[in-house]
Amino acid sequence: MKKIIILTLAAVLTLAASAAEYDFWSGSLAYKINDDGKSVSVWAIDDEENENYNGFSDAIIPEAVSNKGKTYTVIGIGPYAFYRCEDIELVSMPNTITTIGNYAFGLCSGLKSAYLPKSVKTIGADAFYECSSLLFIEIPSGVTYIDRYAFWGCEGLVGVTSHIRKFEGVSISSDIFGTPDIDVFKTATLYVPRGMISAYRARAPWSYFQHIEEFDDAIAGDVNGDSKVDVEDVNAIINIILESKTEADYPGNGDLNGDNKIDVEDVNAVINIILAN
Repeated sequence: MKKIIILTLAAVLTLAASAAEYDFWSGSLAYKINDDGKSVSVWAIDDEENENYNGFSDAIIPEAVSNKGKTYTVIGIGPYAFYRCEDIELVSMPNTITTIGNYAFGLCSGLKSAYLPKSVKTIGADAFYECSSLLFIEIPSGVTYIDRYAFWGCEGLVGVTSHIRKFEGVSISSDIFGTPDIDVFKTATLYVPRGMISAYRARAPWSYFQHIEEFDDAIAGDVNGDSKVDVEDVNAIINIILESKTEADYPGNGDLNGDNKIDVEDVNAVINIILAN
C-alpha cells in the first residue's frame, strides 16, 4: 500500500508539471515535437482528473503525423501519455516507436492487449503499472533497457514472450514484474527463443518464472540476430569463413543451405534473401 500511495502521488505531481506541454493535435491525439525537430511523441493532455484520453477503447498510434505542412515520424509514447485511461482495451503501435515513457500506460486497468513493435528499445519505469487486465506481453528482440516496475501489478498475466537473444548491453531491472514471491511468477508462462532457456534461468527477473518454454522465432538469413536480413548478415558469414569470428559469436544460423558447413554458398543464400525482400 505504501508503494502505491507514493507512486500515485508522484504520478499526479509529475503529470501536473508536464501537462499542456504538447505542441499540436493530430486526429485524436496530442504530440510533442522531439529535439531533432523531425519526430514526435504521443503526449499527455492537461486534465485535472488525470484521465487524459479516457473514453477511448482502442489506442491506435500512427507511424507519422502532419502539422502545418510538415510531417513527423512518431517514435515515442511520452510519460503519462495514457495514464489512468481505464477504458482502453487495445494499444497498437507502429514499427517506428522506440521509446515508451514512464507511466505511459500506468493504471490502464482495462488494457488487455498491447502490441510492442520490434522497433521498441526502451520501456520506462511503471510503463504498464497495474494494468491488471493485461493477459500477454511480448518483448521485442531489440529492447536494450527496461526500467523498474515496468509491469508491476499486471496480475492478470498468463504469458510473457521474450525475443531477446543477446543480453550483452541490455539492462533490465530485476523487479520489472515485482518481487520474486508474487503469483505471476507461479501462474504465467515465460516463452523464450529455442536454445535460450539456460540463459534466461541464469538472469533475474526471468529466473523467477516457474514455467519457461521455448519457441522458434528464427528468421532465415538473420545471422546476427537483429531481426532483419541485410548486408550485416552477409558480413557475419564472411567473418565466419575468414575465421575472424566463430559461429558461436552469432545467435543466428549461418548454414543457410543445410550442408553442415558455412561457405560462399551461404553468402549467396543470404544475398538472395535480401534481393527477394
